[in-house]
Amino acid sequence: MLWRTNFLSLPRLTDIFIFIQSLSNGRNSLQSTTGIAGSPRQTRPKIRKRASDATPTPHLDGSLPTVISRGAGFNESNRIASTALQDRSSSSKRVMAQLTNRNLYPPRNPITMAQVTKALHTCLALQETARTVHGKRPFFSILLAPDNETVLASCPSISHIRHSETELARMVADQFSEEYLWQCTMVATWEPCAMCAGTLYWANIGRLVYAAPETELRKLTGENNPENVGLDLPCRHVLGKGQKDIEVIGPVTEGGWDKKVVEASDRYWRPRLHGEQHA
Repeated sequence: MLWRTNFLSLPRLTDIFIFIQSLSNGRNSLQSTTGIAGSPRQTRPKIRKRASDATPTPHLDGSLPTVISRGAGFNESNRIASTALQDRSSSSKRVMAQLTNRNLYPPRNPITMAQVTKALHTCLALQETARTVHGKRPFFSILLAPDNETVLASCPSISHIRHSETELARMVADQFSEEYLWQCTMVATWEPCAMCAGTLYWANIGRLVYAAPETELRKLTGENNPENVGLDLPCRHVLGKGQKDIEVIGPVTEGGWDKKVVEASDRYWRPRLHGEQHA
């Protein structure tokens, strides 16, 4: 059966296009006035808050801090910074005044020969213990307290560069004040070398007592001994070039302490020089 189409009854293409375009425009209009969930979108005006509009955080007691305007804040900061600098300057001046007014050289108690004898006896006994028990070289030193009786510290010879007197001076300088050490006495079996005398000087130890001189040590060790390449520079000469009035007592010939130290030390050096067995 042949069907005939009535073209007049069909909608025109132009009408269809207009209808579709109207639907599209309506959809865009709906999206512009609704949110994601379809509810009307609320547009909030953006308000830029100033720092001065912020509510200050209350203190623990509930009171509010004082709000300072911008100009006054800058002035207050400058005032605080200026005050801090003034306080620091005043503190530095006080410290400098204290350092300047320090008395690094308080009076020392005079030492008696009986106290010297007692100290040298202790020092030589410790040297012998260090030599025979621990294999140390025959050098030893102790530090007496201001009462010239109490032994505060002692030290043997540790190596060819860590001498007894140097190590003792460095050790006590870390433990006691310079004012206190000025009233103390270092007692040594042998005359300190230039290095040891310099360390004693900077540690501010006020008195030195030694039993035997450097010249006798060179006789024991011989010339150019690898264990003791000594300097011909007396400790009095080194300390005398400084600005401190360090008291030096030695060599101690009274009681034969210089000879006792030489004899005890010879027990170490003779076997090394001559290959002899010496107790």
